[in-house]
Amino acid sequence: MRPEPLPLVLLHGLLGDERDWQPVTAALPGRRCYPLALPGHGGNRALRPHDFDGIRRWLARALAGLGLGRYLLAGYSLGGRLALDFASRPPRE
Repeated sequence: MRPEPLPLVLLHGLLGDERDWQPVTAALPGRRCYPLALPGHGGNRALRPHDFDGIRRWLARALAGLGLGRYLLAGYSLGGRLALDFASRPPRE
């Protein structure tokens, strides 16, 4: 029996939204995927963090809200930059 794959958290690029990941999530039917709308985009258009630290805090809260302890984080364009930043620095409270 195979272990369940880690959930995949997806961050879109500038001017995109969570729907950009639909072709990817459709191609991964055996994996739990969580495409998130970045602040200022899609379903989070009203959120306006002013810096990368604010984005890190937002993402930490979003992940906690999903109940994810372990996950894979992927992004492209702006989402890729934010994923790298989040992985390399803990959010400050």
